[in-house]
Amino acid sequence: MSDQAEEQPSDWRRRRSRSDRDAGRERGASPAAPEEAQDTELSRTIFSFLEPTVDAIASFSAPIVIAGVIGLISGISMVAFIGSLQLYGIVNIIIGASLIGLVSVISLSAVIAAFFSRTGKYGVNTVIMLAAFTGILAVANFISFENHSRIDVTATNQFSLATRTKQLLDDLPGPVLATAFYKDTARRTAASATNERGFQRIARKSKVEETLKEFAARSSKFSFRMVDPDLHPVIASNYFGTLATGFVEESVVVEGTVVVDGQEITVIDVVQPTNLDYSEFEQDLVTSILVATGEETKTVYFLAGHGERGIDNAQGDGYSALRRGLEQENYDVRILEWDADDEDVRFPAEAGLRNCATGEEPLPEAALVVIARPSGELPLAHAVALTLYINGQKRVSAECTAGSQAEADDWVAGHDGPSKWDTIPISDGKVQVWPKDEIPNRLVERREPGRMIFLAEPDTKDSFRAFLATLGVVVDDRHIRDLERSVPGNPFTLRLSIFNTSDADASEIDPATEAAKKIIEPRGASLDTVFMPGATALSVRRDDPRIPVPLAGTSRNSFLISDVSRTEPITGAGDESDVQGVFFPAVLMHDINLVVFGDSDFVANAYYDTGSGADLFLNSANYLMGDFSLVTIREKGFAFREFNLNLNERKFVRWSSWIMLPGLLGLMAGLVWWLRR
Repeated sequence: MSDQAEEQPSDWRRRRSRSDRDAGRERGASPAAPEEAQDTELSRTIFSFLEPTVDAIASFSAPIVIAGVIGLISGISMVAFIGSLQLYGIVNIIIGASLIGLVSVISLSAVIAAFFSRTGKYGVNTVIMLAAFTGILAVANFISFENHSRIDVTATNQFSLATRTKQLLDDLPGPVLATAFYKDTARRTAASATNERGFQRIARKSKVEETLKEFAARSSKFSFRMVDPDLHPVIASNYFGTLATGFVEESVVVEGTVVVDGQEITVIDVVQPTNLDYSEFEQDLVTSILVATGEETKTVYFLAGHGERGIDNAQGDGYSALRRGLEQENYDVRILEWDADDEDVRFPAEAGLRNCATGEEPLPEAALVVIARPSGELPLAHAVALTLYINGQKRVSAECTAGSQAEADDWVAGHDGPSKWDTIPISDGKVQVWPKDEIPNRLVERREPGRMIFLAEPDTKDSFRAFLATLGVVVDDRHIRDLERSVPGNPFTLRLSIFNTSDADASEIDPATEAAKKIIEPRGASLDTVFMPGATALSVRRDDPRIPVPLAGTSRNSFLISDVSRTEPITGAGDESDVQGVFFPAVLMHDINLVVFGDSDFVANAYYDTGSGADLFLNSANYLMGDFSLVTIREKGFAFREFNLNLNERKFVRWSSWIMLPGLLGLMAGLVWWLRR
């Protein structure tokens, strides 16, 4: 009996089947014991009724396990890679786990035996080591992601931010959000597969996105988002109103907060790229962050000393309201006083007055110069200085100014010594430090080209007319009389409602016209009526290659009248007739960042809140100063390196990467097997 018991199979299903057959033979051999058989039937458990079903499931254990594994793999794949099928993936995981669990419970003895056998122990040990290795990798990755360090391995530091940028991002006072409006890359590529301009857009998008990623990686207070204006028109309209998406695309908006009088005010600045290649995008983005956070502001200077109107004058002909409007646009407004007898006039931050000890300039650099209705003459030296400014040039100046000779000597000693610098005493005991053997009045390039707004009148002095003529703009000395759009009762007050608009697609508009639209349609809606009392006409000099872009125009039924006491034009008198046509009292010289208005009263205090004259001026200022950089960040060079190979070398590189490394791993695996076989 003991031998028979030892030979019994270990599986409970086989033991139950054999015991059932033995019981059947015993019942057949002893039919005289009905009571015992009845007792046996009555003692059956509930599980005995499920036994046939369990046996049936056990017979298909292999296919069920395979189905469970497939369910787990497919479910995990759906959850991990297909967000829209996440629910179905979870259902697949539950079904797969249930199938494997069901087979494991039915074949529990076999599963336990597999774990405690020699092979099972090795398998469990392997699983534990894999789990431990995976856990170590997970912890290491978590720590590395939370405390990551970026290393730029490019030769020209393509992905490294400038020191000035890092300092700005480390010291951000509050959160800054950058929104880049670019259409979906796949749709853009499909729509412009044969369009070189489309591929250039894609390249610029890549440049912008990489730069924004570098900024976000540097500071947790900086975040960005890429928005398709076609798919998210509400976000685009929040910044640009009803402006067409063609003009919104490729725009980058920086949004920050500034504390004014204890209240947080949201400041929005649109990044204006310095060039079409976006090669200085980091510098442009830093400037917008400085403006959006209120760290620095762009400075507007109103020229004085030639009879110009004052920004501190609160009378009807003053510009105090205009000053307040510019300050509300987050600009620093100052007066630039030039003495008419001064022959050596210079712009702020260009006079060599930087303090040698502190390195600070006494006055900020001029982002925009406004010349508001000068009533005096323009000295030649002043005209030369203004011409150099608008053309992006300046005369070389001293490196810095020291308060004493000893202070200057200390500065020189700390900067390569007297062999490189000369010290020149000036007034009040101050000493300027100049580069050795510097040529006085040598012309050099300015850091930023000049930007100017000129408010002219029919009686503007000839010296100022000559200055504007050198820039390509001719100011007429007659008044415009528009018979259709003059204000009733004020025949020489224009009601301008015709602006330079275009219905063409954004990709077909030249840069000058696009610039004009940014002034007259900054949010997609054209300006309202602009009132200009006593305006004159502006035209281009015929021999000047620069083409002005009109910002506003009169009707065709307009005349130029020299005598303001005569309101009716002379017609049909031959050469004595007044000139008739469409005249432009506001033009933009796109090539040299110059806007000229043929009237100065439309932004005076008396007319500031009438019509859209103030908006026309402020939009012009915003456009001209849009790409003015508050900092200078050197452009990164791009080094293109070629890997020149002949045919045999190319084959070696290709096949060695495909076969050599996998083959080396195979040889190492074979060596390990041979040593431990």
